[in-house]
Amino acid sequence: MSLERVYTISLSKIYSVGKHRVRARKAVKHIKAFTKRHMKVNEEDVIFGQDLNEHVWRDGIEKPPRKIKVKMFKDDSGKVMVNLEETVVKKDKKEKKKEKETKKKTAPKVKTTKKKKETTTTKKTKTTKTEKTDKKEKEE
Repeated sequence: MSLERVYTISLSKIYSVGKHRVRARKAVKHIKAFTKRHMKVNEEDVIFGQDLNEHVWRDGIEKPPRKIKVKMFKDDSGKVMVNLEETVVKKDKKEKKKEKETKKKTAPKVKTTKKKKETTTTKKTKTTKTEKTDKKEKEE
């Protein structure tokens, strides 16, 4: 007789308890305790899936996820396998940047035209007597 269940485990309590440098470890312990309580097994019989472990530790020890949706399988021998219910893919910062750049390149560019005000300034220059005489001489 095998048993399969899907749970959403809230890990928000982990953020309020203890130091921020032990949160991921406490999250793993919390998931094991939750599994023990709901599947009625010992903690030694709880087996973590690799994808679940990677998801908990993905952002480092200080920032485990606030919620996890898990699928638990209990086999005839009493062992419980805990896996992520859905595969979660989080992209790196570099991949996100590349996507934004490609979106900017492929998006149609719309040019907005702004009319500039043309201002012309005319300066009146005073001509000196020598300039006047120079002009007269050139004309002659």
